[in-house]
Amino acid sequence: MKELDLSTLVPDKMPVDAFVLPILTGMLKSGICSLVAELPLEKGVDVPWQLTLRATGKTRCVLTMPRFAFRPVIAHLACLAGASPYAGQANFTIAYPHDGQTRPHRFSFFICNEPTMDIWVRLYLYSIDGVWPSPPETGYSLKNPPGECTQED
Repeated sequence: MKELDLSTLVPDKMPVDAFVLPILTGMLKSGICSLVAELPLEKGVDVPWQLTLRATGKTRCVLTMPRFAFRPVIAHLACLAGASPYAGQANFTIAYPHDGQTRPHRFSFFICNEPTMDIWVRLYLYSIDGVWPSPPETGYSLKNPPGECTQED
């Protein structure tokens, strides 16, 4: 399984990392959860990212991103995860602190970034090694989200 090091994400050098880094760190802080985003069919509409916490089942919009940024961001995220930037699935881990210990947090990534089919991404933080039952989620927060959600939480 591929290991992703968050310190390799440098928003100053790679502008798409300005979106990718808060997406991943926000999920890590939230605990077991899923994040789903899909390019809306309506032109001129920003892309909402919906987070669902496994413990509560509650879903809310955690950020929006401009349409023009969505495909490059999910393609970059796919390459980081070890998947094709067009369509596929990959599993990866990120070492992140939990209860005073750095533990592997396991992710499963799914992408369809092909205009003739559909454009969406699904990212699941499905396990924290050595932690059972799953910890209660603390919620997702971004200090400076790239956009504000237009949908109700």
